[in-house]
Amino acid sequence: MTNIYTSAKRHLEKKEYDQAIIKYLSVFEKDGKFFLNKNNKNYNTVAIAIIYVLNRICIENPIPQDKSLFTEDTKKIISHFYENSEITWNEFYHLPVSLILEKIIECSHYIFSVKGADKNLLKDKELISKIKNQENNKINFSSKKFGQAFYSKVSNEIIFDETVKSILCSTLFIQPLKESFIANNLAEQFLTVLRRFLLERCLNDFEIIDEDHNLLNLLRALSFNCFRNEYCWYQSTEEQEIFEKILLKVKKQLNEGRSVKSSQILILSCYKTLNEIEDLKKYLSNHTFEKEDQFIIKLQNDDIEEEKNIGKSIKKLLPIKDDISRKVKQQYEKYPYPRWNSNFNKAFINYMDFIRKEYPHIKPILVKDILIAGSGTGKHPITVACFAGKVKIDAIDLSVKSLSYGKRKSKEHSIDNINWYEGDILELDKINKKYDIIESVGVLHHLKNPKKGFDILAKKLKKNGIMKISVYAKSYRKILEPTKKFIRDNKFKNDINSIRKARRLIMESNQENLYFDSADCYSASSFIDLLMHEQELDFTLPDLKRLFGKEFTFIGFTFPSSSSDMIKTKYKSKYHDDPKMTNLDNWTEFEKEDNKVFSSMYSAYIQKKT
Repeated sequence: MTNIYTSAKRHLEKKEYDQAIIKYLSVFEKDGKFFLNKNNKNYNTVAIAIIYVLNRICIENPIPQDKSLFTEDTKKIISHFYENSEITWNEFYHLPVSLILEKIIECSHYIFSVKGADKNLLKDKELISKIKNQENNKINFSSKKFGQAFYSKVSNEIIFDETVKSILCSTLFIQPLKESFIANNLAEQFLTVLRRFLLERCLNDFEIIDEDHNLLNLLRALSFNCFRNEYCWYQSTEEQEIFEKILLKVKKQLNEGRSVKSSQILILSCYKTLNEIEDLKKYLSNHTFEKEDQFIIKLQNDDIEEEKNIGKSIKKLLPIKDDISRKVKQQYEKYPYPRWNSNFNKAFINYMDFIRKEYPHIKPILVKDILIAGSGTGKHPITVACFAGKVKIDAIDLSVKSLSYGKRKSKEHSIDNINWYEGDILELDKINKKYDIIESVGVLHHLKNPKKGFDILAKKLKKNGIMKISVYAKSYRKILEPTKKFIRDNKFKNDINSIRKARRLIMESNQENLYFDSADCYSASSFIDLLMHEQELDFTLPDLKRLFGKEFTFIGFTFPSSSSDMIKTKYKSKYHDDPKMTNLDNWTEFEKEDNKVFSSMYSAYIQKKT
């Protein structure tokens, strides 16, 4: 495998993506042909490597409206990985978005065709006439109001059309919806209309939908996505009224002792978390459902109930006294961030071996105690626990709700070496404990005085201790200011209806400098975190240098897996005299050429000198 990876990496560096994929697939080669085998010990490793390559192809290529980015053979490989691998798809969100968009475009071309018109899939008579007369009627997929136009012209009968179902109920539409975060304006507009069509038909035709396996599967996929984005998609007044009518029907069925159909539960779960629907909760707990539906019920009801109980057991370190900290706590109690779903492989390798693999120049230390200062919903400490070996990890956060989510997920992944504490890093100087490693990702920039917070953390670090710090980069985040001003000027609050309205106005606005080009814009909690945070400060690289001071050695930056190789390769080709990539002056110059380099924050490893 080592030789295969080395060879494939050379192809990647030259952007010879097809050759890289062929090299990875050679693991499954037999008599000159490739036979994917999920039982092969290298199957999951190869799957991740290939999906990484395909994701890069999607990053570098816009979605064409008349042809696919991938061959049919490649699509079969992707389908195989969706059905059998243990990939954390959210780490490769460009590929799922591309797959969804291809299906949307394919479906739209069919609906707006002579066949679609003949099958009464359109309700706009003038448009039908133009299509049948073969007049020029190209679909404007780039329109910011594509969804509204689609809804006004298309009949909700499309959900029963066999060709439409064959497209929208295929693996490469359903699985990306189930597994991934679909962060794309066009996709959201189409999916919002599709959800509305299903809602309208569920009001009176839910029995028909309930008997259709494909439509139930589509509803399940939409439910997963709506829950994952925290119901931030726009809901019209008419939709909310239909939702209430369906809910009244369900209540009547419950009162009369009749069963509630899967289609009814699923469509309600596309608009509101099941745990919020009091009348359903008892019914959900006392009845058995299809395996696929039971998983949704677990996500939207059982897990939330478990988190409520866990919250009662979270230990409080010290009272949270700082006014800003209290406001930030309130925000994350309302919108825990982020909701995540990942597969973890417990490597249990030595933490220093993990870091030295990337930063061989770091001074090795013995790691026994780790602090995650600002653990959020737990993905960070659980990730560390999976590769750090038998160490003790303290995870602290302001939000009990976030900690409860994290503690539940740690139980789910059989992680038992994390202590979860409610607390403020500004109070840590009162705790008599020091750590070998402290990681604080996305925290210091939410303090009124980040330097004060950093200095407190620095005092809790042992000699030669290692710290990982991540803070916002001003060079990138200045593009957010017009959007923040737009939100302030329109006096949007942070309730869910205001978030929906704000998002829709931004998505449809003709104001060119409004920002909606990040996955963070596509869920309620991340939208708040990105554009409506209670407290935030942005940093420059000189700011970062001053923050570290002279008592720390800069070890290096870390980047998301999807962009790390590209960024580091580009840096090395430009600065041959800095093989360790630790010259912050070089990085300052490098950043000026591309402000997206640090779009995911300045994320740096540093080491204490004394």
